[in-house]
Amino acid sequence: MATAAGGYAAAQAMKRLTFALFSGLFALPLVACGGDDVKVAPPPPLPAMPVPKPAAAEPVVVPEAAADEPERPAPANPSRKLSKKEKAKLARAEAASKNGATPAAKQAKPAPAKPTTPAPAAKPAAPAPAPVVARPSAPAPAAAKSKVIIPRTANVNVDVPAGLQADLDKDPRMQPWVNQAVSVIDKCHTQQAAPAGTIEVLLTMHESARPTADIKKLPGALSQLVACATGGLMSKKMPLFTGKEGTRYTVKINFNK
Repeated sequence: MATAAGGYAAAQAMKRLTFALFSGLFALPLVACGGDDVKVAPPPPLPAMPVPKPAAAEPVVVPEAAADEPERPAPANPSRKLSKKEKAKLARAEAASKNGATPAAKQAKPAPAKPTTPAPAAKPAAPAPAPVVARPSAPAPAAAKSKVIIPRTANVNVDVPAGLQADLDKDPRMQPWVNQAVSVIDKCHTQQAAPAGTIEVLLTMHESARPTADIKKLPGALSQLVACATGGLMSKKMPLFTGKEGTRYTVKINFNK
């Protein structure tokens, strides 16, 4: 009897120890209900855990195949035997990948670039016309000087000094009068049958009047000739022949015979 009571007590102690271990591990409170049975109190309810929201799916970026990477054939199904044609194609693809060349398939040749016609060069703008610069008008060319020629005859020859010749050239109106004067003197010489000789006449010039004439030398044999020529020249009015006031010239009238 004593042995059975001791075994029972040992069994009860083992039960308590076992529940004590489990309650320590799982933090479960033990409630003694008296007697030999021990009841476990139910665990407290767990707090409600927030349900995590599903993360937004990130876009999957598929890397583009390199332009120069040859297209490799899909791996053959190991459970299926390859035909000779497929084996040859696979061998060529592997050889091309090793050598860095394109697969057996012909590459598309790029179309030859069409020669571009260069655009016509723009024509240079016409230069602006140069500004017109007013040039000073050139002086009018001097009128050609007329020369009064003293006529000569077979019997009469008149010597005119250079100064008087210059004054005559300034006045072309004197040419007709000189022609008439020499003609009158030559006619008188013929009518009078005068001998050879020289008459010297001194001319004095005036600025606003005709020159005055004074006989400086007169041979006696030619006095009748002078009277004849003076009467004939009275009807031949001389133009208003002028010159520097007081200038004197000696004119020689030579007769040949």
